[in-house]
Amino acid sequence: MQDSSTIARVLLLLMIVFMIKTVGFAADGETYSNSEAGIEVTFPTFYEEASKEKEDKTIISLNCTYRNMIFLVSVFLFDDPIPEDEYAVKVAEDIVLTADALKSKFKKKKLEPWSASGAENYGLKNRIKGKVPESNGGFSKCYGYNYITISGGIEYRFTILTSRKSSFDKEIATNFINSVKLL
Repeated sequence: MQDSSTIARVLLLLMIVFMIKTVGFAADGETYSNSEAGIEVTFPTFYEEASKEKEDKTIISLNCTYRNMIFLVSVFLFDDPIPEDEYAVKVAEDIVLTADALKSKFKKKKLEPWSASGAENYGLKNRIKGKVPESNGGFSKCYGYNYITISGGIEYRFTILTSRKSSFDKEIATNFINSVKLL
């Protein structure tokens, strides 16, 4: 039988770990702002940023994990901005490509119009119920939403995923997506 001081130390350690995880979310979250990319978005906690130069574009990628949810933002800065008359087709194509990449069945009747604050046009919101590849070659289930819009010739993609529908926190997801401002 373990003595009470050992149990007390273990409980204290567990409480500290729990407090670190729950207090890690600042009430206001962590805001990313980039005037060149024309975006401001607030993540529920700390995010990571990467930038990649490609042949015809620069891709800014942001990601954050919070309460079993993954928040992804991709900004595509094209060398030649997307012409305005191609916005709708490009958004629709990319919604389908994202659904396909996540092994999610695309259902056009599940699409919803979506607009970020400051956007010139409506984009689209699509529910994701699919699978993501794992490093071991297998797949894990995923559930969430994908939002895509184009404004000022720049494409913006926002994806919120979790491993199962029951762990998808609508309030946190709504706060995140409503924080999006296109500048």
